[in-house]
Amino acid sequence: MDEGLFGDLLTLRMQTRGAAGSVSDMGVRDSDRILDIGLPTFSRGHCSPGGTVYNVDFNVPIGCAGCLVCPGDVISADDDGTIVIPAAMLPEVTAEVMTHEDREDFIRLMLAAGEPLQGLYPMGESWEARFRTWRRDELGR
Repeated sequence: MDEGLFGDLLTLRMQTRGAAGSVSDMGVRDSDRILDIGLPTFSRGHCSPGGTVYNVDFNVPIGCAGCLVCPGDVISADDDGTIVIPAAMLPEVTAEVMTHEDREDFIRLMLAAGEPLQGLYPMGESWEARFRTWRRDELGR
């Protein structure tokens, strides 16, 4: 964190070359300009001065923040953090994530309707059964 991996110039270059976003295990500089470019950029933070970037290889496994990232893996990032989904696990993880998101939507609906939190979150057996019925009837899943 004593130097920025890249700044707005390399961010602009990545964007013009078709990058959907960037994730780095270091800091970045020129953060205001990076925001203006609009390429989603996730890093350990902002810092200055800059450093030197050397591209050694492309499309090979790497380590980022202690995690193995292989070509074809899916990266998902937002303001809460960044995850790596191994390509081979994508169908299983996607199904689990959809169930989790649907469950939280159901909980939000129940809380908005005035239901108490106890037994609903975390969800007990009777609420789980009601969730499964709602998911099937309302969402067709």
